[in-house]
Amino acid sequence: MTVSSVNLMAGLVLAVAIGVSAQANDKGKIVAKVNGVALYEMDVFEPGYLEQTPALSPQQLSDQIQQAVHNELLFQEAKRRGADQDPGFLKTWARQSKSVQQGRLAMLAGILQEKDEQLQNARNPDAISEEEIVACFEENADRFAQIPPAQAQTEARSLLVWKRYQTAYQALMNALVGEIQVSINGNSIAAETLQQAVAAFVPTSTTLKHDTEAAADALLTAFSDAAGIDPAGENPAAAQPGEPDLSAEKLEAVAIKVGTSEFKYGDFYSGSERPTAQALFRLLGNHLLAEETRKRGLDRDPDYLKQVNTGILFDGDHELQIIDKNPEKQLLIRTFLKKEGYYGFDKIEVTDAEIDASAKAHATRYERFAKRENGGEIIRKLARQQLQTDRGRQVKDAFVTGLRNKAKIEIAD
Repeated sequence: MTVSSVNLMAGLVLAVAIGVSAQANDKGKIVAKVNGVALYEMDVFEPGYLEQTPALSPQQLSDQIQQAVHNELLFQEAKRRGADQDPGFLKTWARQSKSVQQGRLAMLAGILQEKDEQLQNARNPDAISEEEIVACFEENADRFAQIPPAQAQTEARSLLVWKRYQTAYQALMNALVGEIQVSINGNSIAAETLQQAVAAFVPTSTTLKHDTEAAADALLTAFSDAAGIDPAGENPAAAQPGEPDLSAEKLEAVAIKVGTSEFKYGDFYSGSERPTAQALFRLLGNHLLAEETRKRGLDRDPDYLKQVNTGILFDGDHELQIIDKNPEKQLLIRTFLKKEGYYGFDKIEVTDAEIDASAKAHATRYERFAKRENGGEIIRKLARQQLQTDRGRQVKDAFVTGLRNKAKIEIAD
């Protein structure tokens, strides 16, 4: 395959052979390069785009590639200007990166739960016998007496499927606990402690009544003793008023090893919040599952590779992030644009005459507001915002055009 080296804004096209197919990896083939940085298919397109290509026009494909090039140009310029060292960016990313790590780990654990044969069989509702349903009715007589028989039948079957799944899941987790060593700051956590946590946090009773307190206390105590921290936060070495609090830093520095995986507590959770047994079990449990995922080669499974490219999570500002589309890059671009004034268009000046002219030119757009009591005021406000947004985008587009003119951009044919 060849690649066209394109100065897009000047319209210069030069054919350059760069051996794209030889450079393909898990993210697909290279579709573009920006100043030597490769952009792969999975950086640009959603999973399954190749199957959809016949239905997509060349313009649609081109638009997606150009948007990726646009983002890469901004990312490179942001780093060149030191935006990656901005205190606001570093603080936000320190928080957001933990959510990203949790999301990626959950996906790695989840593909095993999805693909494991025993767990798949446990999810089959047709495998539930009438005898099991009758026994479930008897065990939950008070609960099912309050709902219609047809609904009770459905709920009982669902509850039994849940029990079968939980039983199979519990067996899998116990097997992993028995095979894989877990240590905190080099100190091993007893398998019995982890199995007790499995029994508590992966319950199997259809009565939905289970006590987690004893297991939670045991897990927290084992973690705290091994890590050398006080789970209640009453650390005798805690800072005095006016002094820096090092307890959070100490917690985030706790080294954890699960099988072959080594990481810090702070990679996934903030040290400013005391650990909970449920969070610890989720962290250790997902790492146990992830170890088995890699052992079975499921981290190369096509379904998993698609999931990591479409996984969505919410950061603290309720903004959507694509887990494996480089959220750090997205955040840096957003931080850079805000700092450079390409967000916050409400500060752009527009005149009253321009607002009136815009409102008149787009009367049909605002006609639903015209009959309201304060319709004129609403229309002027909307017209102002639209003018400010349009001008802001023009300035931003001109800025990106300048970056394009100076960049070496290569687009695959």
